[in-house]
Amino acid sequence: MENTNKKFPYRIGLDLGTSSIGVAVYSLDKDGNINKLEHLDSYIFGEPIKPKEMQTLNTDRRAARLIRRQVERKAARYKKIGYIAKTLGVTEKDLHAIRNQDVHKLRAQAISDPLTMPQFIKVLCHLLKNRGYKGSIKESAVGKKLKTTADMLQDGKTLGQLLYERKQAAAGNSWRKIEDDGTFIYRNDIEREFELIWQEQTKHLPQLNGIYQVGYDNMFPDHPNVNELPLKDAFHSAMFYQRPIKWNLDVVGNCPLFPNEKRASCAQVAYQHYRLAKEIANLRYVLPASRGSVALTSKEQQDLFNYINISTQEYNKENKTISFAKIYKFLNLPEKTYFTIHRGSKKGIKGNTTLAAFEQAGLINEWENLTDKVQEIVIEFLSNITDMSTIADNKPEYICKKITDNGEKGESLVKNICATDKDYSQAADFVLMMRDKNKKDKFFETFELEGDRSFFSISGQVISYSQKVLRDAFTGTIW
Repeated sequence: MENTNKKFPYRIGLDLGTSSIGVAVYSLDKDGNINKLEHLDSYIFGEPIKPKEMQTLNTDRRAARLIRRQVERKAARYKKIGYIAKTLGVTEKDLHAIRNQDVHKLRAQAISDPLTMPQFIKVLCHLLKNRGYKGSIKESAVGKKLKTTADMLQDGKTLGQLLYERKQAAAGNSWRKIEDDGTFIYRNDIEREFELIWQEQTKHLPQLNGIYQVGYDNMFPDHPNVNELPLKDAFHSAMFYQRPIKWNLDVVGNCPLFPNEKRASCAQVAYQHYRLAKEIANLRYVLPASRGSVALTSKEQQDLFNYINISTQEYNKENKTISFAKIYKFLNLPEKTYFTIHRGSKKGIKGNTTLAAFEQAGLINEWENLTDKVQEIVIEFLSNITDMSTIADNKPEYICKKITDNGEKGESLVKNICATDKDYSQAADFVLMMRDKNKKDKFFETFELEGDRSFFSISGQVISYSQKVLRDAFTGTIW
C-alpha cells in the first residue's frame, strides 16, 4: 500500500467562523502521527450583521427576492386565467368595466345567483388574489388568526359571504382592516368556495362544461402531457397549483463508522431506547445522612426503563421529561433521597418523545401495529421533510414516490434504509393515513418529532450500540 504520509507530511486544521478564520499546521512523522505544531494563525474581522437589528446584511435582499418571486408567480397565475378567459370570449376590457366595489357583492352572490361570464371571471380573479394558506400552521400569531377565520366559517359560510356581510356592517368604516383579517384563511376553504361557485354557475353558463385547448407545454404541471383539459380542471390548476416542496436526503451527514449510511434521526425508536437506558444506567442516588452515592439495581433499572418508556401521559408537555419527583415515588426511595444529577439544573429524564408524539396525535394504536422496520422508514421520512405540515401540501403520488422510489437514481428520502418493497409500501400507506387524518383533526399543527440527528447511523449506533446498551445498561456497565 502506498505510504501517503510521504506525499502529505503535514496535517492542516481550519476553523471557519462567521467573524474569524483560524488555521493550525502540524508536521507528521513517517507513521502519520503528529510531530509538532508548525504554524498557528487566526484572522478576526467584523461579523457581517447590522448592529441595531442584529440581522445579517443580506436579510433585506433575501426578503425582497422572496417578495419578487411571489409577485411573479401570482402574475403567472393571473396570466393563465386570462388565456382561459379569452377562449370564453372575455377580454381585459370586459373585466375593467366591472367596478372593484362590486366584486365582494358578486362573490357573495356567486354561490346562489347567476352571473355573466365576465362577472364570473372577475370573481375567480378575486379568489386568486388571496388563495389562502395551504396545509396547516402551528400555534402562532398567524395560526391564531387562521383559527379565528375558520371558526367564523363553521356554519358553512364562504369567505366571500363573510367579507360582504362585514363590509355592509362596517358602512365604510375601517373596511381595510376587515378585509385584511380575511386574508388569514386556509387554502381548502377557498377551494371549497370555488367548488360551490362552479356548481352554481355551470347551471347558468353551459360554456363552463367545455374543454380548454392547452396553449403551451407545461402550462398545467399537475396535468402533464395533455393537449386539452376540462375547463374546471384548467381553472383549478391555474388558481391553486403549487409546486411540490423539495425534500433532499443529501443534506443529512454520513456516519463516521459506516460512510455509506446517513446519521440516524434522534426520533428513531431505537435511539430513544438507547438514550433512556444510558440515562438510567448513569443514575446515582444519595440516601439521607449518607455521603456516598448508590447505583440502581438491575431490576430497578429495568422497571424504571419500562415505566418511563410507556408513561407518556405523565411527561412534561413542553420538554417531554418525567420529573425526578415521580421517579422517586415510583422507586419508593426514602424521603429526602436525591439523585446526584438532580442538584443541577436538570429536573427530570427525557422519555420516549416519539411515542408521546403519536399518542398525542391519536395514532398510537396504528403506530404500534407497524413492524420495527416500517416504523424506522416512517421516522426517517418524517425526519427528512422540512415541516410536518408540508405533507398536506403535496399530492399523495408525490409523497409515495418519496418513500417507494428507491432505485439507484430514485427520489426516495428513505433509500438509505434497507427494507423490502412491502415495508416501503406499508410506510407510505401510514404517512398517507396521517395526511388524511390531519385534514379532519389538524394535528400537524402540534405534531412534532425530535429534529436532531445522532452522531452515528442506525447500523453504527442506534441498532448495534443500542442493543449493547439495552443489554449492559441494566448491569450498570454503560460507557
